[in-house]
Parts: sequence; C-alpha cells; structure tokens
Amino acid sequence: MFRLLTLVIALIIPFSLTAEEQQRYVSDSVYVYMHKGPGSQYKILGSVSAGELITLLPEASDGYSKIIDKKGREGWIRTNFVSNKLSLKLTVPKLEQQITELKQLLEQASNEVTLLRGDLDKAKQQLSVEQNARVDSDKKRTEAQAQLNDLKDDSRYQFWREGGIIAGIGLILGLLIAYLPRPSRRSRTKW
Repeated sequence: MFRLLTLVIALIIPFSLTAEEQQRYVSDSVYVYMHKGPGSQYKILGSVSAGELITLLPEASDGYSKIIDKKGREGWIRTNFVSNKLSLKLTVPKLEQQITELKQLLEQASNEVTLLRGDLDKAKQQLSVEQNARVDSDKKRTEAQAQLNDLKDDSRYQFWREGGIIAGIGLILGLLIAYLPRPSRRSRTKW
C-alpha cells in the first residue's frame, strides 16, 4: 500500500510543478463572427477583428447587437463583445509614444538638473570666495580703523607735547630773562 501511494505521489508532483511554472498570454488576434441575424443559428457573414472600430446600430435582440463594420457590412455580433473603450491594439502604440515622450522629457529634466546643480556649485564656490573676501575686508577695515584711531590719538598727544614743549621753553626763557642782569640806566648827562 505504501509503495502504491509513493508511486502515485511521485507521478503527480512533477505534473503539478510544471503546470504552475508555465505562464502564457492571451493573444489580441481574436476574431468575432458576424451573423446575418441576432443569433448563432444565422449565417456567418464574416469576422470582425478584436479592437476594430464599428458603428453600433440601435437594434438589439437576444444578447446580440446590430453593427456596421469598417467594410460597410451590416451584421449581428454578441453584445458582450461590444465595448465603448479603445482597444489595446490602438491604445498600446499611443501609450508607447507617450512613454517615449515622457522619457525624453525626463532626460531633458535630468540634464537641466545636472546643469543647475553645476551652476549651484559654482554659485556656492563664488559665494564662499565672496564671503572670504568680505571677512578679509572686514579685518582690514578693522585694522585700518584701529590705525586711524591710533593716529588720531598720536596727533592729539603730539599737539599736547608740542604745546608743553613751547610752554616749557617759554617758562625757561622767562626765568632766564628775569635773572639776567638788567642794563644800567643811562644817565642823561652823558650825552
């Protein structure tokens, strides 16, 4: 019994694994048969490709709708095959074109971003240089202001020194003149 069960399991497992691994897609190349009347018992007039543009007429009966195909033939097809949406055959090329255009726009935007980043980096470098120059000029201005203040202070002290020297010389001259022998008064008789 165990051998029989093992044999059955050994035969079933490979088939179930291969069934899970196979993936397929349904083809868009589907044809819908157009009948002469509203039903499958009527004569087939031809076929309409999936996604083909048709004109829907107001007549409908038993799940069938009356149409006119692109060749101008009137006939009946099942109503569930009629859709007001654009088919994949027509939408896929439009979507692919939009994808191509969007990829180009994305590439252009990416290039612009790259250029703008380069410009931003240059602007940052220039800003850094300008800030360094501003810091240097602020230092020089501060040093020049300090030198100017020193010169102003020196000129004030210079005036005080010169004034003090003049006053000192005047005092010394005054004292010297005060202690110099006075000239004798000349007598009036001598003349």
